[in-house]
Amino acid sequence: MRLFKKKQCGHAMILFVMIIPALFGIFTLASDGTRAMQTRARVADATEAASLAVAAQNSEDAAVNQELVRDYLNAYEHSIVSITNVQVTRLTCEQIPDCVAGLARGENRYFEYDVKATASFKTWFAGNDAIEGFGETFSAGGDSIAHKLESEGIDIMIAADFSGSMGSGWSGSNKAKYRDLIEIVQSVADELQGMNEQANLQNMIGMVPYNGNTYSEYQDSITGETLECWMYQNETYESGGRLYTDVDETLANIFVEKDDNNCGVDENGNRGKNTGYKKSAGSRQNPKFEDIRLTSDIQDFKSSIAGFRPGAVTGSYQGWIRSAQLMRSGVNERRLIILLSDGMDIDWLYQGWGTSDFATANALVDAGMCDAIRANLLFGNDGQTKKVNMAVIGFDYNPFGNPALVNCVGEDNVYKAENPQELYAQILSLIAEEIGRLR
Repeated sequence: MRLFKKKQCGHAMILFVMIIPALFGIFTLASDGTRAMQTRARVADATEAASLAVAAQNSEDAAVNQELVRDYLNAYEHSIVSITNVQVTRLTCEQIPDCVAGLARGENRYFEYDVKATASFKTWFAGNDAIEGFGETFSAGGDSIAHKLESEGIDIMIAADFSGSMGSGWSGSNKAKYRDLIEIVQSVADELQGMNEQANLQNMIGMVPYNGNTYSEYQDSITGETLECWMYQNETYESGGRLYTDVDETLANIFVEKDDNNCGVDENGNRGKNTGYKKSAGSRQNPKFEDIRLTSDIQDFKSSIAGFRPGAVTGSYQGWIRSAQLMRSGVNERRLIILLSDGMDIDWLYQGWGTSDFATANALVDAGMCDAIRANLLFGNDGQTKKVNMAVIGFDYNPFGNPALVNCVGEDNVYKAENPQELYAQILSLIAEEIGRLR
């Protein structure tokens, strides 16, 4: 009997030893199987989010779209070994039978983005000859479609920095910054023209180049003749031979187009009609630019800005105020002012001023200038309520270090571009967010 019990015990031990690999195999399959299902769910979520982001960006650049999808995959799932496949298919309305059919029913046009992505992941238990497993890696993929609807027209005003530093080169290009800016804005205008032709819209674009002034039209107070001059948009008072900004008066008169009383300040602090800039020894070449009012004549707009040249210093509030004035003539449901700048408002005194542009910009923003602009632009000359947005794109410097710009539009509306491609994509992305909806 004792021998029999010993044999039983031995057989049980052998059986237990034989079962261990099977049990561990079940454990590894269950563990990696559960993880694989969770990972595939996260990849599917990442692909869906990426499709919406790509549609919002609405870029024709395949490389830009694919990089955005990769960013979303890596953000959603940190254990990716490699992203093995990313495909982004962009279709226009004419390439989508359902969209074409919808046009006949009076429905909106849209772009379609089909995003497919696959990534590989390292397993926890690879398995061996004795234990079943998933292998060294497993794959997870996702497929999602998003639509970008073109629905509402937009009026866009570009407040563009044309200070002297815009004549310099930058790391993202072999051209001067102002040349890249002009070409980018011209390309954006071409996109608007395409949208106008395809969707029967009247998207409009205008431009306010600024430095420490704008170059703007005014009515001569005596003859009534329409003239132009270097104009400052802030209301001022004189004290001790210098000019100071009257913050309250400036805010009260933001939308009042200025006259010859705001024309020009020379290097001695003297005001006068058409004084403009007086060149002195060693000064930069006088800049050449002027306001371009909102227009749907894209070719004329492109020709008008082609010869603009930069000079002098930076005063961002000049661009904000003049852009707000010109935006009042807009006809579309959406209004977008984008301020482009390559540097800080100057923090030193020039041409007879008693406060710097840096101090003036911050004082005006802190007093509510940008809030006043948004509130006024909510109501159009046609009596209709508008949708208003203001944004900043800094290039070749960090705009988040400029408190006036950040406080004017809020951190979520401040962007940074390192090269012309990024600047172009960000402007288009802002426009796409305004004129289309995602689904």
